[in-house]
Amino acid sequence: MPKKQAWWVTILIVIVVGFIIGGPIAINEAYKAGNGCITVWGAEDVLSYYGAILGATATIVALAFTIWFTKKQIQRDAYLKNEIDKWRQIDSTIGSILNEINPMIMLRREMDIEFTDSSHAMNQFSKYSMSCRIATDQLMTRVNTVDFKRIAELVKQIQEVADKLFQISKKKINQYNKQLQLQQRENALKFLTIEQKCPGSLPASEVAMHQETIRMTDGICLEEITDSINKINKEFWNIYDTEFRPLLQLKGTTFESIYMQIQANADAILSFWRK
Repeated sequence: MPKKQAWWVTILIVIVVGFIIGGPIAINEAYKAGNGCITVWGAEDVLSYYGAILGATATIVALAFTIWFTKKQIQRDAYLKNEIDKWRQIDSTIGSILNEINPMIMLRREMDIEFTDSSHAMNQFSKYSMSCRIATDQLMTRVNTVDFKRIAELVKQIQEVADKLFQISKKKINQYNKQLQLQQRENALKFLTIEQKCPGSLPASEVAMHQETIRMTDGICLEEITDSINKINKEFWNIYDTEFRPLLQLKGTTFESIYMQIQANADAILSFWRK
């Protein structure tokens, strides 16, 4: 409580106590034998009247306090609901973002589906890399400038991790593209074998296309692709252990602090000196 307000409270308390204690004493002194006041009513009448005034005043003060407290309670409940609802939406949005860029979910999906179809694998990792690229963009529509400051560090670290995952996923796409080229090479060899056995069975343009596929895939080895994919998976594991899991902890502590501050602000609304 500010010092100026504390002084006013002290003065008010002194005045009230003075009236409560000093009133009866003053009336008693005024009606003492000999030098007392000469009136048509007695000291007991004045004390009764004084007591009635004090009782009525106490009732009015109690009623005013009840109205004030009820108003403050309504303000507190409205503030608490609005803030909790708002931040739960933001909390949920960030949770969805982390779920979308979680590398372990993508790797598990890769193992469950067993991406033998290279084009399907490329499509899945392309979607994943896009999610990483635009990871925090959707927050811009939900968070104003003031609120953003409270989660700025969390968002910054999420985007940094997402950018790294984006780069790693590009490597994975590149390897699956090579695997797809190898599959195309196998098909090209089959068609060229047919052409050798039956010259003229394929259009010249198609023969040229298959020959170009063979030329472009010279030096590509399936074992090297598999080894590269395994190394990339280790990169995913490493970034998950060293950077992504700490992000989950940071999210928890960040929102725990926010919810505690909201509760403190809500309780502060009940303060006598707050408007």
